[in-house]
Amino acid sequence: MAQYDWTNVSKVIKSEVNTVQTEFERILGQNLLGIYLDGSLALGGFQPARSNINVLAVVAEKIDSSLKRKLVELLLRISNMPRPLDVYILAAEDLSPLRLPLSFELHYNEPSREAMLQELRNGEGWNATAHTDAKLTISLAVLQQAGIVLWGKPIEETLPVIPEAAFRDALIQSIEEARARLPKDPISFVF
Repeated sequence: MAQYDWTNVSKVIKSEVNTVQTEFERILGQNLLGIYLDGSLALGGFQPARSNINVLAVVAEKIDSSLKRKLVELLLRISNMPRPLDVYILAAEDLSPLRLPLSFELHYNEPSREAMLQELRNGEGWNATAHTDAKLTISLAVLQQAGIVLWGKPIEETLPVIPEAAFRDALIQSIEEARARLPKDPISFVF
């Protein structure tokens, strides 16, 4: 099975990523600090028939609910055209000083599609609680090693260095969570 990275992936995949970049620039304007590619497309294990596209954006200041709504509407429209998107938006103030688990402004992926559609309908959930995700620790560590700058500041200027112990703890937690899902979803256990 062929595997690809950002340098040799199809024009269709690049077009989907470029649409995210262009639209984030338009919607977030000067608040946008950087857009980064991570996951299999950055690491060289992207499989066009199976992989999702991992993108992480950093904003200078937290974003309000109207911008979140615009971003979700965009992501609902372009995800799966042709591959599913997995997108995090982080605020710079949540990154320095480093506090774990990492907070995020917005996370979109296909498993959350129905919940996002429901939130668009009823207007709830946009700013109700602080959102954190231990897996972001892994993503940031990967970005530090192999991430690709799509737009904006260099990775080392926007993202903190993840301590080795925190990275190891996040990996262990992620494996334990995957193990718990194993009977229901054996495919997700294989990273």
